[in-house]
Amino acid sequence: MRLEVGGAQITEGVAEVMETLQTQPEILKAYRRTVSVLSRMLILSPDDDDDLETMAHLRALQMMIRDLETIANPPGAEDVGNDVPVVRL
Repeated sequence: MRLEVGGAQITEGVAEVMETLQTQPEILKAYRRTVSVLSRMLILSPDDDDDLETMAHLRALQMMIRDLETIANPPGAEDVGNDVPVVRL
């Protein structure tokens, strides 16, 4: 199975990840904790001489958690107009 929505491919695997993130909040919490720990490690790492690279890593980690949170808590999910699925497979 493959759907395309706005240019994005939604395969069965992607749908499973979305369902997991939306129905098991402890998974998102674990991801947040991991990103937080990795961010602290990058900030406190005495070996890192490249501040630009550290900032790029921190930015990427923050973007990853933002994207995961968007998938876990889709914007507009509480909107009355979105109560009825257009397509259900």
